[in-house]
Amino acid sequence: ENQPLLVAIMAPLRSFFVTGCTFILGFSICLILNNTNLIFNSSSSQQQQEYSINSILFQTEQQQTAKSHNATLTLSSSVKQGQQIIVDSDKNKDILDEIHEISGGLDVDNVECPLHLVLFHNRLVRPNTTITTHDNNTSSLSRTRLIPRMLHFSMKSRCLPQDLARTLDRWMVQFPNYSIFFHDDQAVDRLIHQEWPEFPDLHRVMKCVFYSGAMVIDIWRVLILWKYGGVYSDIDNWPEDTFTDDVIPANISAFFFPDYFNRPSQWFMGLEPRHPMMYDAMSFIIHNIYNIPNIRKPSVVQVTGPKAVKDAYAIFLPHLWKISADAVFVNDKVLDGNFGKTVLKVWNGDYTKGEHIYITLKKDYHEIVPFNATLNVTRKERIEMESGVFHWQKVIFKVSKTHTVPRISCSNYLKLLDSQK
Repeated sequence: ENQPLLVAIMAPLRSFFVTGCTFILGFSICLILNNTNLIFNSSSSQQQQEYSINSILFQTEQQQTAKSHNATLTLSSSVKQGQQIIVDSDKNKDILDEIHEISGGLDVDNVECPLHLVLFHNRLVRPNTTITTHDNNTSSLSRTRLIPRMLHFSMKSRCLPQDLARTLDRWMVQFPNYSIFFHDDQAVDRLIHQEWPEFPDLHRVMKCVFYSGAMVIDIWRVLILWKYGGVYSDIDNWPEDTFTDDVIPANISAFFFPDYFNRPSQWFMGLEPRHPMMYDAMSFIIHNIYNIPNIRKPSVVQVTGPKAVKDAYAIFLPHLWKISADAVFVNDKVLDGNFGKTVLKVWNGDYTKGEHIYITLKKDYHEIVPFNATLNVTRKERIEMESGVFHWQKVIFKVSKTHTVPRISCSNYLKLLDSQK
């Protein structure tokens, strides 16, 4: 008989507590967001995305578990998309044919190179075939390797200077069981301008990238490895006799050498498709571009360059980052990272002493070679003169002097573009 009275009393109390809890929860969320160091927010994406390396690595165990669970769901969806390409290969294009097409390999017969330049053709090596290695042994290929047997190179044009053509010939000899794809500037643009639902702000921040050299290639190399996997190498890396397929273990999902600062080498990266490290690297790059203070003179190394890969590498190994940076960037040790995946960074010698065990960067570039019948130059100068491609620092310096690029931050530039619509 007292039930209606109790309901009448409890109803406003329940409403009070629900309202109070909602307020407290909302206030707590605001505090968390306000204390996050790096928040990327653009008008094209209303959802705030957190990319702070410290906020990711030093969350509580409960937060880290929840974040890992959500990331696993996202990555699993992406992996399924990648696997779908392989599963439906009988109905659609084989994955090698797909890369061959987007890299421009189908159009190579229509390319005519100027005198002294060498046209490069992609090489496709199918799985489950028998090949002859450079030491005349035979071996059978299979799909058991985590990092696909694919090499990706890029430059302005497929018409290569003779010295770079010589370098790619060397890769063919040292890695006879690898498909080798060359991506010119048009192929790079094709890949970047594809739809990337996992990176919804990519196309927007690309409006802040005015230099077609290093910054664009930095973005492209992460995307090509994220989508297809394989090995990316700078085109001026020379593989020594010691560097063969056996150096990259079959059960490793990511492979690097150390650079001059013991960071994971951005100039040589091998990863399986849809690797979380490349997802994080692209997320950092997008965030870094958006926060460029002056798009006329971007700090390429800090924005799209080695730092983004380094930060992604550290996030991949959060348990080691909590110990020390030395534990993260150790060489010659297989490390277990997120999602049950592994990474290996192999010592390539003491660069300060001129040691290069597996790869030599810019081999013999100071050697004097003939450019024509009357002029001798260094090998580096001959490459620049034949290709018309120069170091990114020279390009940025030259373009910035023309004042065609505005002196403004990326975020303000994007707002300016929005206001002009």
